[in-house]
Amino acid sequence: MMQIILFEDELTDCLAPLACAEPAFAITCGGYKLIQLISSLGPESTIVRKHLARVEAETFPQRVLPQKPLAGPVLFVNARLVPSMAVFGRLKALADAGREGAVMSGEQKNQIATALVNFDAHPQTQESHPLNFERVATLIKSFKLATLSVDLPLLEYPHDILRHHLACCREDLEHRIRTGPPQSYPTASGSPGSHPVTPHPGYREAREGLFVAENVTLGDYLVTDTKNGPVVIDHEAVVGPFCFLRGPVYIGPCAKVNEHASLKDCVSLGHHVKVGGEVEGCIIEPFSNKQHAGFLGHSYVGSWVNIGAGTCNSDLKNTYGIVNMQYGSQKISTGLQFVGCFIGDYAK
Repeated sequence: MMQIILFEDELTDCLAPLACAEPAFAITCGGYKLIQLISSLGPESTIVRKHLARVEAETFPQRVLPQKPLAGPVLFVNARLVPSMAVFGRLKALADAGREGAVMSGEQKNQIATALVNFDAHPQTQESHPLNFERVATLIKSFKLATLSVDLPLLEYPHDILRHHLACCREDLEHRIRTGPPQSYPTASGSPGSHPVTPHPGYREAREGLFVAENVTLGDYLVTDTKNGPVVIDHEAVVGPFCFLRGPVYIGPCAKVNEHASLKDCVSLGHHVKVGGEVEGCIIEPFSNKQHAGFLGHSYVGSWVNIGAGTCNSDLKNTYGIVNMQYGSQKISTGLQFVGCFIGDYAK
């Protein structure tokens, strides 16, 4: 059986502040986190940055990398791989083919996106020390693997999360409708298509384009617009009265959407999120609150964040032009007209 190793590299720090308190594979983009997708390929282990290693080992002890030397086929997957169903489909095809080689990504094609190594064919590379964050990339490069021509993009900067989220949200949600609620791990089966789609038994179509799981509460006078994508509401979520949902929209398990809220155009809410006011094109991770009136647009909000009443953000330049981001000494074009804010875990 092929072993899967999800590894963080030195460029993960470029995703700050969004990947400071959790691994990059736990970032939501579109409708999924990478760790959810990878779990469907087989047993996975993780290699994370030093400050996260102890937390990861205590939280997921079954994922700790074995101390013994690696053997057989091992698929190394960069934790910054874009977690879209389109990208995952290419990764799964690569794994199924079983061809040893590496896929490079980035503008200079110098970042390892994934590498398939048969350790039985490289006995001289076995090491007595357990593999860790500092040595994983060096080990992969030591094999001098053939470069495979597969498009596997990586998240390099925070705005990349937003860019890919807007591009893949609809496809991911349509896939989720076919394969079921989060407890059912996704596969690459089924091709993306236009609405309508045949729902998994875990969802029922409450009205055209509105798919709900068990024990969902829908308030009176709810208005939905699903011309551009579905609205998917997972189990035990609550949507208050007088709300407007324009798909694609995903509302996670046990989330609460307050009365008079407006969620539009690629909104993804994690479990136990509370939201009010107007939210457009945003990712909000689990346990975060934006309960009150105010606008949040084209933004990423980490876990355990609280956004106070009346808070608004801007997501459009005065010139209506493409937004540039300043990362350290670099100014980088996002390629996007609408870019909001990126808020790390635990911010208030």
